[in-house]
Amino acid sequence: MADSEARCIESLRHTKIKVHDKGTNVSAVFLNPDKRIVERIRVDGCLVPARQTAADFLVSMPGTVDVIVELKGTDLRKAFEQVEATIDFLGNSGFVVGSGRYRGVVWQNICHAGSRVVRGDIGHPEPLAG
Repeated sequence: MADSEARCIESLRHTKIKVHDKGTNVSAVFLNPDKRIVERIRVDGCLVPARQTAADFLVSMPGTVDVIVELKGTDLRKAFEQVEATIDFLGNSGFVVGSGRYRGVVWQNICHAGSRVVRGDIGHPEPLAG
């Protein structure tokens, strides 16, 4: 792994893995009750260079699933484009992470008074209302 890739990846063993976008103030939390190793990868502006289309994060549990996360305040059409662009980037770049089985998650901040948090068990990545 190149140094430029290594600076984008955090290996965590927390019970809650949080991803947060400062620009939209939207967050998502993945539950990890068994404290398994999870890699939180900053994609947009780190793994994928700035000014290229990409999702915000990749949350990976090695050997299980890789979840591409786009945290969005508005413009869901662009969010889906960002997830697709990230899948293309991962397929074409040679960057290897986790299982290589990707699921995309787009989370939109629909609350006007603050952030909305989605929770999903990292072993079962379908988001649960939270």
